[in-house]
Amino acid sequence: MTNQSNASASPILPAVVTLTVTNKPPSCGIEIGRTVSSMSGNPTCLRIVSFNVCYSQTEDDPHLGDEIVSINNVDPKNSVDAAMKLLADAKGNTVEMQVLRTNAQVYREALVSSRFYEYSVQFESSNKAILKPKDNPSMLKATLAPMYFTRFKYSITFDDRTGAVSFEDLYAITFNRSNGATPQQQQRIQDRHHAFRSQLEKMEATMEHNREEARKLALS
Repeated sequence: MTNQSNASASPILPAVVTLTVTNKPPSCGIEIGRTVSSMSGNPTCLRIVSFNVCYSQTEDDPHLGDEIVSINNVDPKNSVDAAMKLLADAKGNTVEMQVLRTNAQVYREALVSSRFYEYSVQFESSNKAILKPKDNPSMLKATLAPMYFTRFKYSITFDDRTGAVSFEDLYAITFNRSNGATPQQQQRIQDRHHAFRSQLEKMEATMEHNREEARKLALS
């Protein structure tokens, strides 16, 4: 099975947001973590993994998973220690942080829909998308003739704390798979899983590329 992206040549870039943190650490309560690529194993970004409950998460407030570009116009270069030192050494009562809002639902919707264009995509939240193939057979066909027809339904989950992206087969245990399953059906499931995982890895690669492009623009 092939599932080539129909994404346009123009990259889908996350929004760059400038935050004004009104209190320096430790009172601001911001904790920063480093994300490592699941593919290359290299550090990809710093992200906000927790913050003080006093923030209301308006557009100009910290959001869980915001990826840090600069602190007071200085790039911490993927070093948690450097980032925390920049926060601690800042003069005055405010700290300016430039972040990529890769956790925005509109950004994730664009990424998933572009890569998985053969699927109907519905987001339950900014962290979870449900995908069904547009050519899914009817439930009746899949139940009566599992040797010929198999239904699929997947979820994609984004972890704001770690940056990880994972998927799950939501029809892994159903009547027409656990009863009367055939070698042909099992092969279809295996082929679909392989194709889905491949597309997810390509989407992650696109996310890394877009992150770097957005960072370059923000720092230029």
